[in-house]
Amino acid sequence: MTDNMVWFDKADARFMLVTRGIIIHKDRVLLFNVIGWDWWALPGGRIEILEMSQEALKREIQEELGTDARIGRLVWVVENYFNNADRKYHEVGLYYRVTLSRNANIMTSEEHTCADGPVRLRFRWFPVPGLENINLRPDFLKTALLKLPTHTGHIVWYDG
Repeated sequence: MTDNMVWFDKADARFMLVTRGIIIHKDRVLLFNVIGWDWWALPGGRIEILEMSQEALKREIQEELGTDARIGRLVWVVENYFNNADRKYHEVGLYYRVTLSRNANIMTSEEHTCADGPVRLRFRWFPVPGLENINLRPDFLKTALLKLPTHTGHIVWYDG
């Protein structure tokens, strides 16, 4: 994590501005988790100060998956409130449709791992029908990914 990321701590809570990629291929969605955690999320990460959200998502995908990405339309603006490791989080996320290059290694691989600072990340494909059995955050994605909206939506979500 660099000093340029948009996040701060206030009392016992953390605010973060993030961008996430909705990468669906052959009825499967690409998810990631931090190895050792029991939950999954859409790929992406924190936005740096003065960085456009689409550029941040391209940067995160390049750093973590080693491939270029085409960032499509904005699907959701999500205000997500959750707890993790005894901390409260207030996350504002910009969720985009993303297309990866056909020859990207992850397109034919079941799993990819990489280092992200002090942690290791794991990327894996999951069938979209069947996400109800995955510990996916935010939880609304389990059903929302089955049929993406045609217009950008605003979601306020409380996980736990």
